[in-house]
Amino acid sequence: MKILMLYANDLFDSDLEEKSIAGTQTAFIELSRGFEQLGAVVNVYTDTLRVLEGSGRTWNQLSQVDRAVQYDLMIVNVSPYLFENFKYIKAKRKILWIHNEAKYLLYWHRLIYLLRYRPVVVFSGEYHKSTLPFFIPTRGRIVIPYGISNAVLTITPCNPAERNKKVYFTSNPLRSLRWLVDLWVAEIYPKCPEAELNVFAGWKTYGAWGNSVKSRMQTEVEYASQFSEHNIIIRDVIPKNELFQEMRNGRAMFYRGDRAETFCLAVAEAQALGLPAVVCDLGSMKERVVHGATGFVAKNDKDFIEAALNILNDNNIFNTMSNCSIKRYNTINWTTAANKFLEV
Repeated sequence: MKILMLYANDLFDSDLEEKSIAGTQTAFIELSRGFEQLGAVVNVYTDTLRVLEGSGRTWNQLSQVDRAVQYDLMIVNVSPYLFENFKYIKAKRKILWIHNEAKYLLYWHRLIYLLRYRPVVVFSGEYHKSTLPFFIPTRGRIVIPYGISNAVLTITPCNPAERNKKVYFTSNPLRSLRWLVDLWVAEIYPKCPEAELNVFAGWKTYGAWGNSVKSRMQTEVEYASQFSEHNIIIRDVIPKNELFQEMRNGRAMFYRGDRAETFCLAVAEAQALGLPAVVCDLGSMKERVVHGATGFVAKNDKDFIEAALNILNDNNIFNTMSNCSIKRYNTINWTTAANKFLEV
């Protein structure tokens, strides 16, 4: 099995919704490794050195693609114009793998390539798939959820009875960190004063886009930092492996969610580590969290507060949800995701 994966660095176009570049790169890297674990020959080409950072390998530049090779599968990451640039590549199946809301494809300079080449489009969830209007022609619309990395799955979560009451926020601070802080200060902390809200959020995680909104992000983090007396602790952003080691001792992930969330790997990883999640019904959140089993999907602020306090104060609820979260995610890996791509 020969697979060609193409990655172009145009994720910061002004008309694209903001998206964690780190998360997109992580998914791309992990999928390539999943293919390799299945015994496939994977050729990865990119025009950005950012993708290479932390990948543990050397990939070739797009200009070096060997057009004489015939592939079983060609995967274009995000950028449909690559179908035009490499239209002479022979592949049995061509896929466009997207991560953002699909509305970014509706601009003519991208839509023209969808119309011309009509690839199979792969989405990370049902909500994600719904963001591409039904009248846009494709050769198929397939949902393949992200996998959980081995960096998470190889960690042994702590026994629920041994965990502390640390709650985590590890997302973009522009995605309702202030909202969560206000609920915590007014409603959650007073009823559970031994709990901590640990905020891992910073602009550096988001590459060039993060730098462009650095001041906005810092404003939100500075707002949260005013409430240290309410056990809101601002943490330095740390490598993911270190973050996972810490979270294995924690209690929960609290995150409002966002309509731009098409998967939310952070919530999935937290649950794999045994942290139930409390979220709102925004974007893909109800796909990530099984309401009443691996956490709660709140309809409003009141529901969110009640759910948060139940997880913090009721050990029976927490123990059950923690164990359920681990069981649900401990078999969802990138090899599984890679297999689904091959089934296309």
